[in-house]
Amino acid sequence: MNLIINTANRNKIIVAIGDNKNIIKESLETSFHESEKLIPLIKKVLKKAKKQLKKIKKIIVVTGPGPFTSLRIGIGVANALALSLNIAVVGFKKDEFKSIKDLIKKSENKKLKKNNFVKPFYDKKPNITKPKKPWLK
Repeated sequence: MNLIINTANRNKIIVAIGDNKNIIKESLETSFHESEKLIPLIKKVLKKAKKQLKKIKKIIVVTGPGPFTSLRIGIGVANALALSLNIAVVGFKKDEFKSIKDLIKKSENKKLKKNNFVKPFYDKKPNITKPKKPWLK
């Protein structure tokens, strides 16, 4: 069973669970607070699929390009879950797949290692601006 996490789309989180035969997917429109919404969405998908987290054998995560903070949250959760469950995590860029089924199929062809980490792919350098008010005096 695969857990798929996609936070690379602007204002949308997609979480799915499944294999080549059966996929259960949930998505959530969001513009902020992805960190508060991703874990409950994963729980919702697991409950809908009637699966437990320990039944997950692999985590597939979309690595970008996409919004900086959203990618960090999705990839961080994927890496943390993979480490805690002692399973493999594999990442794909948005242009490397066409659908969730395609993503699962391509993940089967990748060499997987436990205790590895996926890194985000940012399409541009971060745009860090100076704060309007000094927060530290």
